[in-house]
Amino acid sequence: MATISSFSLIQLDSSLLTAHYQAQQATRGVGSLPAGSVSKLNSKPPTAQTPWNQLEDKTPLERRITALKTTQNFINSNSSNAKLAGDNKDAKALFTLYEALVKLKDIADYASDKNRTDTVRSTLDILMQKGLSQIKDFMQTTDLNLLDLVYGSKSNKVQTQIGVGKNASKFIGRSLLTSSKEAAISGVSPSDRFTVTISKSGETRDFDIDLSEISGPISLQAIADLVNSKIEAETTTNALGETVSKYTTRFNVEKIDNTHYSLALSGLTGEKVSLTAAVAEPSLFVVGTSKANDKAVTTGTLTRLDGLDNSDPTRGFRDSIAGQGTTLLEVNDKTAATDPLNGRTNATIEKIRQSVTDLYKELDIETNKTDSSRPNTETTASAVAVDSEGHVFVIGNSAGDFGHEVNRSDGSDVYLTKYDAAGNVVWQHLLGANGTASGYGITIDSNDNVIIAGSVNGTLTGNELFKGTDSFVTKFSNSGDQLWTKQIDSYADDSAFAVAVDADNNVYITGQTKGAFTSGLTPGGSNDMYVAKLSGSKGNILAASQFGTADSEVGKAIAVTDDGNILVASEENGRAIVRKLDSTDLTTVLWEKDLGSLGSGSISGIAVEGTNIYLAGSTTNSSFGGGTVTNPQSGASDGFVLRLDDGGTDASVAWTNFVGTSGSDYITGIAASGGQVYVSGRTSGQMGAESKTGSTDAFAGKIDGMTGSTAWIEQMGGLTGANGATGIAISSNGSSVLSKLGLGPGSVQVTEDRTLMAQTTLRAGDYFYLSVNGGQQQKIVIREGDTFERLASRINTASFRNIKAETVIGGPEGRRLKISAINGGEIKIMSGSGDKDALKSLGIEPTTIISTDKLYNLNTGKNGKAADLDLGGLFGLNFEAGLTTSTMNGSKYLAGKLADAIAQMQRAYRSLYHDPTIEALKNNAKKTSGTVPAHLQKQLANYKDGLSRLMSSGGMNI
Repeated sequence: MATISSFSLIQLDSSLLTAHYQAQQATRGVGSLPAGSVSKLNSKPPTAQTPWNQLEDKTPLERRITALKTTQNFINSNSSNAKLAGDNKDAKALFTLYEALVKLKDIADYASDKNRTDTVRSTLDILMQKGLSQIKDFMQTTDLNLLDLVYGSKSNKVQTQIGVGKNASKFIGRSLLTSSKEAAISGVSPSDRFTVTISKSGETRDFDIDLSEISGPISLQAIADLVNSKIEAETTTNALGETVSKYTTRFNVEKIDNTHYSLALSGLTGEKVSLTAAVAEPSLFVVGTSKANDKAVTTGTLTRLDGLDNSDPTRGFRDSIAGQGTTLLEVNDKTAATDPLNGRTNATIEKIRQSVTDLYKELDIETNKTDSSRPNTETTASAVAVDSEGHVFVIGNSAGDFGHEVNRSDGSDVYLTKYDAAGNVVWQHLLGANGTASGYGITIDSNDNVIIAGSVNGTLTGNELFKGTDSFVTKFSNSGDQLWTKQIDSYADDSAFAVAVDADNNVYITGQTKGAFTSGLTPGGSNDMYVAKLSGSKGNILAASQFGTADSEVGKAIAVTDDGNILVASEENGRAIVRKLDSTDLTTVLWEKDLGSLGSGSISGIAVEGTNIYLAGSTTNSSFGGGTVTNPQSGASDGFVLRLDDGGTDASVAWTNFVGTSGSDYITGIAASGGQVYVSGRTSGQMGAESKTGSTDAFAGKIDGMTGSTAWIEQMGGLTGANGATGIAISSNGSSVLSKLGLGPGSVQVTEDRTLMAQTTLRAGDYFYLSVNGGQQQKIVIREGDTFERLASRINTASFRNIKAETVIGGPEGRRLKISAINGGEIKIMSGSGDKDALKSLGIEPTTIISTDKLYNLNTGKNGKAADLDLGGLFGLNFEAGLTTSTMNGSKYLAGKLADAIAQMQRAYRSLYHDPTIEALKNNAKKTSGTVPAHLQKQLANYKDGLSRLMSSGGMNI
């Protein structure tokens, strides 16, 4: 959860007037100090002039904003304002920051106007984020003398935004809609059976669960009781000779809310559990994207379709997939709407309000924090695959964080999520790209490892030699460990669009390159199609070939034939070409088939079953393909599916099926099983008797692989907006009694590798710097196998006296790292260089932390009296993630934060010399005794009586 700072609402009562009274008394007290005391406290300011004492800029705000729109650098250390500081580098930094903050305040004020459109605000937000980023960089790198400046809040500690999660002893299934845990479950019958398999200490035991043994309603509780009775009947003798249950695994019922309950498995520590249904039916898993309206973000979707043998399949579930962004910080509309003053002011009230506000700022009193859920970010789902147990893997791209992993990319990163067949998330990981990465293809090898492919403009390993876009392939274990990543770092720009594996688990990719893909290959033109073979064990390139002419070629789909050779489908100068390549020599073409012009269409996928080859995509060419046309083209753009018969040395088209409406239609994915072909796509029209609900809808379809006739089309729109499918996979056991119970078949995974590289986007070799008490920078490097405990141990060696690094545990995020300054220490935490920066993946901003005694001036002199306050000190802008001008309320909030930051710069400047007024205010504010004088209490009573008549609700918030 993110936090939002907001000014603490203070009731107008005696405490408010007390603060006002004490502030007045402090000011009067300074005036009555002996002359000697005043001269002792006063010292000469470091400069004769300050930017805030200059003549006010009378240029209209509109014209100032117009000028700012072309600003490239908000930080200008050579401006006339900065030069007022002379040779004083502390003052120069403050004046430079002040000038930048004033410019950003103008932008926020302008965006706060109710007459601005969100389009204008979004444009201004680009400028705002540039300015905030430049301020952050300047504060981290500028050289100071008496001051320490931080972008965020000053503190004695810093903690990682992320944790590494924790292994669970319980697995909670998908919630089911039911009135109670004793109510009968819809769709479950006495004839249903499943098996619970428990493995422990090298021994495996199957427990057959027959629901006909339940007398009465077949409810979640009845099923849990039946399973537990079977497990508890298996006993053993413990060390004391007592008879105990041999296994700790138990089934439980979890109440989610008043109408939803889940079946759960507990006691899984030390035991491995898998589930198998006696009878299962195939299901389709379809991924896609959805955008509810123009202002909404795009999210991915995962849908399960059951009943594939029926004429109208049913939807098992449809879940959204979205990365998590930073909460946008805004003023509270509700608070503003209920302001009792309703725009009216009173001179006395405003005077009190300003006095208390200034005092709060001067004393750095911490304000209230309000939690808010994190918003979704732009996320797409690209492709889907299913392993041998029925687990589902989805690859896509997101601008946000996933799980407890921080997105360190400059735009979007690739995510991979594992689900069970019921839609429960098992694990999810980001690839960890610097720059921008896109994932396009996914496949599963014979060991149920997951291989993904795509492109990256930046680095995945931190060792990029050539700039530009590179193809990548990454292999994950089924349990989520990243086994290897191959970034094909060549001089040319290239991308991998599809991936496949052979029987020996070698990996094949195809895509596009703008030059020689690897050394020894000759480019044919501006864009060539390539095919590469990689070792399944380490990702080394074993072979590659390149096909190109002066025209443009791109490989779009790849598959392995039943005889072990390679099929590649490519778009070449607008035509669809399918080639069969010799797997032992990728330069040898066994046969080649030109299927005709795609028009403005494209190839989306290829599937193989025996000697039948199925190709899918979209085309505007009504004569595309060949063979028997089982369904003619319907509109300008239609999806197509065709079957090629592989003759070994040649191929022929058996049939072509156009899938479309009078609108625009596209097939985006294909799968084949049991002689049937399944496709996914999107349409702007209405498929047969189906209903259209969005501007575009997703759809899935079934086509007879032998005849090419359409069995059914299922149109799957959202409630509104743009929807579409992007990929499809089939599972032989997706639908069963287990899925009806909210569980999936296969192994129940509750443990993962909890090292930093496994659970974050950190890589070995990433680093950051520490400096203790202004000393030399010390480099903290991430190592293979690091945990937070190991990292904390190395951090502590930087200073055993002044720094304390430790792990803290809390919530589902598991262990986090906390770094504290102790014993008068001052710790500066600095970013690593470029792609090697570890702080970004840890969710830590560069900052300075100081120990509690220095932070709150608790140090004392030899006589036990407070020591003289030093000049300068630590000052924070109190900026945080989520500042924005993209909304009106966000602009208002940011304008307030910028005003406070400007005041902080002025306060930091005053700290460079002793000011008797401020010292007296601080000392007087520390007094906790005393009462408001009687005449002021009487005045307060009059105020409150008047206010009660002014406000119907009573009381007033400031």
